[in-house]
Amino acid sequence: MIKKFLFILLVMMPIFIHAQITIGNRIQDSKPEMELKYDSLSNISEKNILSLKGQTLFVMGNAFSKENGFHFLFYNQKGFHSDAYKKTLYKQSTRSSKGYEEKFTPYEAVAGKYYIISDIYSQKHDIMGMEYCLLLNDINASDSLYCYLHNLDSSIASGIDNLLILGYYEKLKQLNVGKSFRVSKDNEFEQTNNGKIKLKSGSVFKCKDVAVNLGEYNNLYLILGDKSNIEIKASVLNNGKVWGMIDNDRYHYLTKKFGIENANLIIAEKVRIGMSKQAAKESWGEPNDINTTTGSYGTHEQWVYGDGNYLYFENGKLTDIQN
Repeated sequence: MIKKFLFILLVMMPIFIHAQITIGNRIQDSKPEMELKYDSLSNISEKNILSLKGQTLFVMGNAFSKENGFHFLFYNQKGFHSDAYKKTLYKQSTRSSKGYEEKFTPYEAVAGKYYIISDIYSQKHDIMGMEYCLLLNDINASDSLYCYLHNLDSSIASGIDNLLILGYYEKLKQLNVGKSFRVSKDNEFEQTNNGKIKLKSGSVFKCKDVAVNLGEYNNLYLILGDKSNIEIKASVLNNGKVWGMIDNDRYHYLTKKFGIENANLIIAEKVRIGMSKQAAKESWGEPNDINTTTGSYGTHEQWVYGDGNYLYFENGKLTDIQN
């Protein structure tokens, strides 16, 4: 009973660490001790943004912001994207571009820095939908700024591909470091020494770390190594999946549950006629909607995935694919 109580107590206690993000192959200098809440398996999203108050935000930037600076993202005043034209950009700089004056926040002013999300404001706009404003405080300076966000269903359009919640990063490490992954299909991967290598489907690697490359696209990735000391990068996608890879434990589960042939289709995100509903869901994920009709012939289901993608089932078996 005492052991059970201690376990519950440990789970409920806040976790304090010296927050560190691996930049490339280098551990960044230790930051002040802070509380991390491991309550989300995703980075900033429409579902979790209002719960991120108190979290630590790291600005990793992408290739576009590194080359052009940050536009319409960081400001000196509280506001929203719909009224951003009235506000001054954080550490605003200007330049002449294509015959007009262009305003931007210099990349080096914010990239690679940590901020506490001190407050979150929101409003619904008739055209832009939900808009958000984050009050950010630099953890290493008495400086504050505002981050304007909207259109969170698109990481590129909203600008959140420049941002990383530190708790999410630490959760990725907790879930993946030490885990084995398998190449899902023949693919070319970037090596940590900047070369490229072609790998065969089924090649097994172990996760050594989770890292960020500042100022690059798809810059959050796993560092994976194999028994031959080959070390590669595998990008972490917005949905938390790892590009070109599948968790080795999950592969064995799929093989045992659905057979090798179906397992290989599932990890390649493909479906085939005759698949069960469960196997199809493992491959394509949850549908946006399900339309069901029942008659003397049995039960007919249409699974709607959007973008013209549909699956049709008769009595639990896949009978037609439309995409």
